Amino acid sequence: MAFVTKCPHCEVTRFEVKEIEPVDSTYKLTAIQCVGCGAPIGVMDFWNIGTLLKKQEKQISDLSSRLQNMEHTLSQIAQVLRR
Repeated sequence: MAFVTKCPHCEVTRFEVKEIEPVDSTYKLTAIQCVGCGAPIGVMDFWNIGTLLKKQEKQISDLSSRLQNMEHTLSQIAQVLRR
C-alpha cells in the first residue's frame, strides 16, 4: 500500500516549494506548502548545506595545493641562495 501525503488543512496531495523571508529574520528559508491552500507542511534551509560544504572543501583543497607549490618553490629558492 502506497503512502500519500495529504495537506492537513484541505487534504490536497500536491505540494510546492516556495522561498520565504520571515519578518526579522536574517536568513531566507524554503517552505514546502500545499498547492491548494498554501498551508506550509515543512520548512528547510534555503541553501543546501551539503553543497556549500563540498564547495568549501574544494576551495580548501585548492588552497592547500597552492600552498604546497609555494613551499616547494621557496625551498628551491633557498637552495639556490645557499650555494
